[in-house]
Amino acid sequence: MRRIRKLQNADNRWSSSRQFLVVSVWATMCGLLEAGSPADWESQSRSTGTGTIFVSLKGNDQNSGDSPEKSLKSLLTAVQRARPGDVVCFDAGTYPPLRIVDKKGTREKPIVFQSFPGKERAATFSSGRRSAGTGISVESCEYVEVRNLRVTESQKGIDCWSVSNCAVRGNLLEQLGQEAIHVGRKHTNDGTKQFTGPASHHVQVLGNKIQGTGKDKEQYGEGIYIGTGAFGGDDTHDVLIEGNILGDISAEGIELKPGTHDLVVRGNCIFNTHHRYNAAITVAVEGVSSGNGNYLIESNLVWDVKKLEHSVAGIGLGHGNAILRNNIVWSVQNGAGIRVYQTFKNPQAVRIVIEKNSVSGGMGAAALLLNDGGPRELQTSLKALVQVSNTFTNDGSAGTAVAATDLFRGPFTGDADGGAGAGSGFALKNYRGIGADYKKIKKLLDEYWRQPPARSAK
Repeated sequence: MRRIRKLQNADNRWSSSRQFLVVSVWATMCGLLEAGSPADWESQSRSTGTGTIFVSLKGNDQNSGDSPEKSLKSLLTAVQRARPGDVVCFDAGTYPPLRIVDKKGTREKPIVFQSFPGKERAATFSSGRRSAGTGISVESCEYVEVRNLRVTESQKGIDCWSVSNCAVRGNLLEQLGQEAIHVGRKHTNDGTKQFTGPASHHVQVLGNKIQGTGKDKEQYGEGIYIGTGAFGGDDTHDVLIEGNILGDISAEGIELKPGTHDLVVRGNCIFNTHHRYNAAITVAVEGVSSGNGNYLIESNLVWDVKKLEHSVAGIGLGHGNAILRNNIVWSVQNGAGIRVYQTFKNPQAVRIVIEKNSVSGGMGAAALLLNDGGPRELQTSLKALVQVSNTFTNDGSAGTAVAATDLFRGPFTGDADGGAGAGSGFALKNYRGIGADYKKIKKLLDEYWRQPPARSAK
């Protein structure tokens, strides 16, 4: 059973029958921290290694691999040699796809795959075809970290199937045929729709840069994809998606599929998405009955969301329970900033909390749309129970406060750069608990984009 803990500072505006949502999401965060916070991973990956395995295109598998001068050449040999606490370092160059299968590190001694220190993201993995192949595959692994690598010119970027306590951090993924990062339960791909491994859990997707997805099939060009959409039963859980920057995305920027639960999407920048439906951050809109999602969507910047066919939104929710907090959303083409669909099916998972956001809808669309249909064939009679509070919008929709422009630093168009980066135009001159706190978002992003050094090679 998932551990549920009391939230020490529970909002007294909730009745006792509603407080379970806040408590559950707090438990989600506690569970993620037990798996290791970003700081934990940083300290572990620098201090617990027992050895370094060097790999170079100029290497030789007859070498020891224990120094740059004695590098290995084969990716398979390097993976086979890796033991708990080892760091596998790749020199600059373009390598074939990397496959990491059945590698088991420990909490104290994770196995790390990274670029040579000082050559971050200079080691590139590619199938050479946008129509086939995955740049890096991590399957059936525990305590494995993939960091500071680059994937390009492949059908997919980094796949994590049936993994636990793993991290994907600081990687560059660009110009891909379909999605960039996928975390889920291992399954067949031959149409038999069978799972061949357990759900992934306690996974961290941190500080990656993703640009250019869906270059072969745009409808499958998600930036970060959690779960399985082809059939039900993927209960991947306890995933932290934080500090990622996503641009030029041809489908949903971040998509959380039905069945997944205990997921945190925090401190991400998503811009220049161009898709046919759903939202830049899409949460279980398929109209499928599943358990309590326990979703926390907070401190994200979402802008420049383009419509290709059907209506789109900045953040879209079709299942609960969920908290949306401290997000800034603007520049959505003819669509809502935040949209709650009418696709809910589980009466125990219908609660949505929307608080302390700053949202501007697209031309002709409300900033907040509640219980707003969705695809006709997916609509249900069950409506979400939505609580909206302390949120600024440009139009006062859904009972929100209309934002007077002189409260903000501005500007509000384009990247809304008020001098401190994208979205800083929405920074309030005097923050008083209404609307999003831009400084909080900026502080979180700075933790990732000051580029902490890679683990030292010994």
